[in-house]
Amino acid sequence: MPEGIYPFGDTPGGEYLCFDFRGSLQQPRIVLVTIEATIHPVANSFQDLMEGLHD
Repeated sequence: MPEGIYPFGDTPGGEYLCFDFRGSLQQPRIVLVTIEATIHPVANSFQDLMEGLHD
């Protein structure tokens, strides 16, 4: 895992949802880290992630 990125959940495919503190220590972005170690943005904050969830 790259420095400043901390996983908090995983997907059935073995990828990780992570807090990304590299840009801000106060409000980390949420990223998906794939098995190949590529990083994809998911949300600007944990709150944005939660608000974007749907049934």
